[in-house]
Amino acid sequence: MDGRAALPDLLAELRALYGRERAAHPAERDFYDAVLAALDGPADRRPARVQKPALALLPAALAAAATGPLAGLAAAFGPVEPALAWTQNPNYSDAKMGDGYMAGYAYADLVGPRGLIASDRVAMGLLILGPQRLYPDHNHPAAELYHVVAGTADWSRDGGAFAAQPPGRRIWHPPWMRHAMRIGAETLLAWYAWVGPVDVAANLVKA
Repeated sequence: MDGRAALPDLLAELRALYGRERAAHPAERDFYDAVLAALDGPADRRPARVQKPALALLPAALAAAATGPLAGLAAAFGPVEPALAWTQNPNYSDAKMGDGYMAGYAYADLVGPRGLIASDRVAMGLLILGPQRLYPDHNHPAAELYHVVAGTADWSRDGGAFAAQPPGRRIWHPPWMRHAMRIGAETLLAWYAWVGPVDVAANLVKA
């Protein structure tokens, strides 16, 4: 099975999550409306399966998420994962990010240009960042919302101090806001949603 048969369960989890978020954060309703509309799009894409070394970290991280606030999302994602294409930002390399960084970094779109559900305005999926990595200050023109699925890591927004963000926490980045993540001993799984120019990849910026 390629994972597509399990897609309805994952979509149901995401509709419930973003429905709650929309009610709790009315100032961002346009963002949530775009995300929810994209989730209703036809799942008729069959991206070629692409794997990355960071996938070796995924089973243990999903197991850790099973006891967290987003356990339902993690459980629904696992069966769909074999249908996804994992990728990396073409702007990044070990030379820029640090030796060995790329081996513990990958993300997969469920919705978006490479997703099962095509969209040129919304991208949504899962990010893996392995332990002991720094994702330096970066930004992008799309608005971004993260939900921490597994792993407590330190996050910085708009040049502010790093603060620990545990599973279940939401982190909002308006367009062009610089942000960074500092990963400790735990693999970070973060569910992301972008709305805007999703074809423009993030790039590093000077602190």
